[in-house]
Amino acid sequence: LDEVIEIPAYTIRLLDGTNSSNVGLVPGAQMSIRNLLYCLLVASANDAANVLADYICKNNIGEFVQMMNDYVKSIGCQNTNFINPSGLDAEGQYTTARDVAIFTLKALENPVFEEITSTKKYTVPPTNKYLKERNLVSTVKILNSGIKDYYIANAKGVKTGTTKNAGHCVVTTASKDGYSYLAIIMRAPMYDIDKDGVEENIAFTECKELLEWTFKNIKL
Repeated sequence: LDEVIEIPAYTIRLLDGTNSSNVGLVPGAQMSIRNLLYCLLVASANDAANVLADYICKNNIGEFVQMMNDYVKSIGCQNTNFINPSGLDAEGQYTTARDVAIFTLKALENPVFEEITSTKKYTVPPTNKYLKERNLVSTVKILNSGIKDYYIANAKGVKTGTTKNAGHCVVTTASKDGYSYLAIIMRAPMYDIDKDGVEENIAFTECKELLEWTFKNIKL
């Protein structure tokens, strides 16, 4: 995880014109795998997704995507097909809530993944090309105690995703009374639910409502 790699230019250029979430990685910058993972999983950085894919399959991100597809099929996902490493809208790329649950639970078996995705804030140190610290804040606003409409006190991670075709999506875990739950909301809109002139992310509000209902009503 502490291996330092140099960022190839083509991994950044692939995102030109997409206006997608990134942390402003630049070609030639040197960063550790660990810090790239924090960029990816805390700040939803698509540039980090491409860089990490290239790290696994040098100069062949398509090969990495094939590895993604082979892997999720091997763990039981039947309705998922990846076209790119970042999840940006692409013809032929799709998944389902059930499959997201399968590969999220598998990923959470990795303690590093669980630790990173539960991180609320993280500081990436300066690099040879970026002389300032980067302060990352989790895109999973369910973890933010300052946002009462979204906050769930006993939640951890996991990940958000937002595109035009997918809408607002979130997967999170929460525990109460010794039981743990996984909640997934997909294709949610933005909507002013309390008529205060500010639109809320319905993925977060529905996730909060879903988990709170579960805490009150589900017993074993």
